[in-house]
Amino acid sequence: MLISSGEEENICDDLFPSLEVCNEHGFDKLCPDPTGWIDLEQCVGSGGFGVIHKAWHFKEKKEVAIKVIKDLRDNEEILAELYVLERVSGHDNFPAFYGAFYLRPSISNEEALWIAMTMCAGGSVDALIRSTPNRSLDETWISYICKKVLQGLDYLQELNVIHHDLKGANIMLTSTARVKIIDFGLATIGPISTSNAGTRCWMAPEVHACFTRSVHYNYKVDVWSLGITAIEMAEYNPPHIKLRGAELSERIMNGPAPALKEDIWSNKFHRFINKCLQKDPAKRPFAKELLLNRFITYNRDEDEVQYSIAEHIQKGNANYSYSLQSKNNYWEIFNAYVVIPGSMDLRILILITIPKILKLHHMQAKSAPKY
Repeated sequence: MLISSGEEENICDDLFPSLEVCNEHGFDKLCPDPTGWIDLEQCVGSGGFGVIHKAWHFKEKKEVAIKVIKDLRDNEEILAELYVLERVSGHDNFPAFYGAFYLRPSISNEEALWIAMTMCAGGSVDALIRSTPNRSLDETWISYICKKVLQGLDYLQELNVIHHDLKGANIMLTSTARVKIIDFGLATIGPISTSNAGTRCWMAPEVHACFTRSVHYNYKVDVWSLGITAIEMAEYNPPHIKLRGAELSERIMNGPAPALKEDIWSNKFHRFINKCLQKDPAKRPFAKELLLNRFITYNRDEDEVQYSIAEHIQKGNANYSYSLQSKNNYWEIFNAYVVIPGSMDLRILILITIPKILKLHHMQAKSAPKY
């Protein structure tokens, strides 16, 4: 996480007193010990930063995700990430932030920072792609996810934050298919950046140019990354996945703009990709403008799309000895004959709850004594 020279003074005022305290005393002066706050459970993911654990937050009385960071040498980067997490917390398209905790080194534990946030039990978008038969999402699903990401990017622009690493792996889904943008470890604060951080296949041409010279660019690099992510959702891999290093940078900077390979997609989708992947940043729209694009607005029944994604997620998480697709399954009977007026969230809640009840019933049946 970097802070650009164009940032507002209040960002410095909020961040740098904490940085001074951290440099002088360490995270133990800024963050409480997790004991009594967090009950850490199993590891559910990993990355270059460390690992993600499922956990129970006693104060919040809910299940949360804990990002465990063991390399605490880059205080500025970590504090800036915490700053962004706290600022975006409460927006529907980012994880809620439930605090940071410092685990002191001991005989049984390594020093670590625990960052508590929303548990996204639905997994990442790239996992969702892999879970489909053809490793390709339905176009209505792609439109829904892109809309939610654009809403998040528009809010980041209001906060003067450039994400820098938008891709399927950094877009998470809750169990009810709500979309959350995660991982601000490479983000920059300020309207202009010269960073060359990111994942190369998803990086805009102007970011690739920063490998050889200083180029100033703005929030539109995240729009390019969304366009590549939309292709990823449609075709499983981003364009140029087999290229590396300078060859990849050369292709992205000087080759034609990527596009969908197949003609099976709607014209609206093709045009949306074309808008996102304008090589000239001056011609590339901001997130707010793309929220008015027809590919984003044509999903008339967004609740139904969200429900279908949530249903797919729940079927993927159902590790039962019976099939949720069976005609004798209680959920299908319930879904077929009961119409629930009102909020789609209630239908999604029932979709999640019924299989859990069935699983409990199944486990009880297995353990019941036989006479």
